[in-house]
Amino acid sequence: MDHISNPRNKNKDHDGYLFHTLKNPSCGDIVTVYAKISNNKIEDITYDVSGCSICSSSTSIMSELLTNKTFLETSEIINNFNNMVTGEPYSEDILKEAVSLRGVFNAQPRIKCAMLCYKAIDEIVGKANE
Repeated sequence: MDHISNPRNKNKDHDGYLFHTLKNPSCGDIVTVYAKISNNKIEDITYDVSGCSICSSSTSIMSELLTNKTFLETSEIINNFNNMVTGEPYSEDILKEAVSLRGVFNAQPRIKCAMLCYKAIDEIVGKANE
């Protein structure tokens, strides 16, 4: 709940950052993630989000969790988060505060809400690797 009331890294200056926007057509969530990339590492993340509390809190948590992570670490975190929300084995140590969203597994339509920001950052990392 704290990430909804006090979002981290939201709407910061993002000049020169790579970005990707995704929309969840089933509920209308829209997320734009901006990332400063250097040497296969995410140096900084900011975002704009218009969406439900799950989407908003997930994006705030993700922005803290992935800042200063290498692309390899980012991939591992994204895979673990996806596993968590889909009921597969995952590491709480890797996900840290993101485990607060583990209950999304019990609300299947909300998985897309929680995953939207992770899909956006994954697209950015993919662009940076091209």
